[in-house]
Amino acid sequence: MLRKCARVFFVMVAGLLCAPAAVASAHAVLDNSAPTSGATLEESPPQIVLDFDESVETSLGYIKLYSSSGNKIQLPPAKSDAADASIIRVVPPTLAADTYVAVYRVVSADGHPVEGAITFRVGTGQLSNVSSVIENALKETRTSTFLKAAMALMRLISYIAVSVVLGGIFFLLGADVRKELLNKAIKVAAAFLAFSTALHYLLQGVTASGSRLGQIANFSIIKNVFATQVGKSLLTRVVISVVLVCVFSLVGRSKNTHQSLVNFVSVFAFISLPFTYAFAGHAAVDSPAALTVALLAWHVTAIGVWCGGLILLVGNGELRISPIVEWFSRRAAIIIVAVVVTGSAQALLLMNGISNISKTSYGKALIVKVCIVGVMLICAAIVRRRFHESGIDRLRTVLTAEIAVGLLVLTITSGMVAASPRPTVSNAPFSTALVQGDVIVNITISPPRVGESEMHVIVSPPNGSLDPVFSVKARLSLASSSVPPIQTQLNAVGPNHYVGKIQFVYPGRWSLDVIVAPNANSEVLYSTQLSIK
Repeated sequence: MLRKCARVFFVMVAGLLCAPAAVASAHAVLDNSAPTSGATLEESPPQIVLDFDESVETSLGYIKLYSSSGNKIQLPPAKSDAADASIIRVVPPTLAADTYVAVYRVVSADGHPVEGAITFRVGTGQLSNVSSVIENALKETRTSTFLKAAMALMRLISYIAVSVVLGGIFFLLGADVRKELLNKAIKVAAAFLAFSTALHYLLQGVTASGSRLGQIANFSIIKNVFATQVGKSLLTRVVISVVLVCVFSLVGRSKNTHQSLVNFVSVFAFISLPFTYAFAGHAAVDSPAALTVALLAWHVTAIGVWCGGLILLVGNGELRISPIVEWFSRRAAIIIVAVVVTGSAQALLLMNGISNISKTSYGKALIVKVCIVGVMLICAAIVRRRFHESGIDRLRTVLTAEIAVGLLVLTITSGMVAASPRPTVSNAPFSTALVQGDVIVNITISPPRVGESEMHVIVSPPNGSLDPVFSVKARLSLASSSVPPIQTQLNAVGPNHYVGKIQFVYPGRWSLDVIVAPNANSEVLYSTQLSIK
């Protein structure tokens, strides 16, 4: 019974770790801003500052500023702070009294674009509803489904190709096998790796900058991709792959085997290719960076050798002989242990433990992968049993099934690249306008998440002026909790403009009542709901 439980636990852990952990990186989240979202300023801000929870890159990003009418205000390029790469800033021109939307787009450490918006108001005039301005501004640079699918396909091809390269080099340097059997496989896989990575580089530019597919060959965008950490890693991978293709092509055409050159280039590629994945993700910025990068590189190497070795055994009948299968089988046990150990550490670091596994789309996908990889490991057990019982005669079918399941895992991984393993919370403010009779109440809550938030309420008619109201109060309740309704008294800071602090104690769907007293003897109730993350 104990042995059975241990096997189940091993399968579950392996499922969490099967794919390279770099694809599971969390994305940057806006921590603070100046002005704070929803703030009312007496005069134009000297600068707009955005502070993220990790280093971000601005070569492909921007800060755009819009007025309440949707007019774009010209800004200079956003710059990273010289002392802190997690902070970007821009100096706006002098702004007139109005409500403004600052839309931002940056590239996080894992190469994914992160976008959002903050709002602020200059002066104490009427607060405008700018939700449509935010929606239109973000819609302009939204990545199309086609681009997302193309990126996922290039990643999938890259994963398969690098696995064959690593598996081929592993056989080439360690097994007693004719080199000619592997040279062509490594050369073809390296060519596919170079092609898919180069196209990934081009797609990275249009995706990260919010451009359209027609801009894929734009030299300025291509140059800006190289300024990013992901761009450098991708280009390095292309160069290594091209060198592999050239060296193995030279070997095939020359009577001189150039074995020393082949061995040197093979060892170099075997060591360096996994690091091009490690440096393209959060492993390079997590702490301690040396440990996280090394763990991820070892993990990519182990999973690549495992899957690549299986693909070669299925695809090349001359490799599928008893001595080679037995040689690989003995080493596969050690490889799987390396996959589990290195992947466990990466998963725990990137997910901050397993408590978030059911809270994100990434975590839910991992649960699916647990089941799929369980099937893959069952296939591996059948392969070993059949090999010991009847040799290689009945292996091809089961090896093919194992590879098919492995490819399914890599496909799921490609779709998970855009997901974050950690729950992320947007700082974009909640904003709504409620109407009773001919009076509009504009409500802004920033940020709409657990903790302290600031609430602004502005009471105004559709047109013209309104006599000062007597008071404004707010009441919050959460039906799914035993927390009693929270009463909040708002303070006047301008003509019919009230501000107060709110403490959200739980996430969920909250009900908000705003009670406006036009005079001491009457009250008008405005109600809405909002989601607190």
